[in-house]
Amino acid sequence: MNALHQDGGGVAALFMETAFSNAEAELARKSQHLSPATLARELGALPAGKAPPVYITHTKPQEGSLIMREVQALPLGALRPIDLQSVDTLQV
Repeated sequence: MNALHQDGGGVAALFMETAFSNAEAELARKSQHLSPATLARELGALPAGKAPPVYITHTKPQEGSLIMREVQALPLGALRPIDLQSVDTLQV
């Protein structure tokens, strides 16, 4: 995310792997993946005023809906989390 800290920030979108639900946060941590809670911490590091679309990817197939509900419930301000599997064309 260093490019987002530069003036003019050349990043048009973020693609964030969020493989596990919050119920499996410990497994996510051990396997070095994100859960919605750790995703929120990562996105909290963005500089103020930066709000690119955030495409959520690599959700576990059997938990994709739950993970996206947990992501949508996060207090992310102007950031727009989007399930990458739900789009046909990327808007950046």
